[in-house]
Amino acid sequence: MRYLMIGITFVCLIFGLMAWDRQLRLQADAHRKSLHAKIMAIVGNGTVYVRGNPGKSYITVKRQSFDDDDLKAILQLKDVLDEADGSITNLDLSGTAITDDGVSLLADLNSLEVCDLDQTSVSDTSIDVLERLPNLENLSVMTTRVTDERLSKLSLDRPDLFIVGKSKY
Repeated sequence: MRYLMIGITFVCLIFGLMAWDRQLRLQADAHRKSLHAKIMAIVGNGTVYVRGNPGKSYITVKRQSFDDDDLKAILQLKDVLDEADGSITNLDLSGTAITDDGVSLLADLNSLEVCDLDQTSVSDTSIDVLERLPNLENLSVMTTRVTDERLSKLSLDRPDLFIVGKSKY
């Protein structure tokens, strides 16, 4: 009888944990949807993707007129993301109107691991900001004003950083 009670208790515990996990997932999904709506209100027409796993959020913006002010507004949501255990780790701003001024807003985004700035007007000034991000692992700056000389220096200063880029603008 004792083993039966232990077995029943164990099964109840498992079902309780499963229900708790499902509730957490539903809350995280609702939070992500809310965050997506807030970002869409900033971005307006165009496309934005917000994906995430616990501890990571991926933001992709596809609107050519997305600019530094839009980025500033999205970064104001950083605290909301952090509270939801979804720090911004991947940021794809390729093909947008982001400039060096916009990239300077990323200076405190220490959670950033991947940054795609292809086909933007960023220059060597942006590299000065990005190279100081401790968790940055991948950087893409193809078709920008970043010089080959600056990328060479960056690869020497940050051998851990995977860099995709060729200066053509």
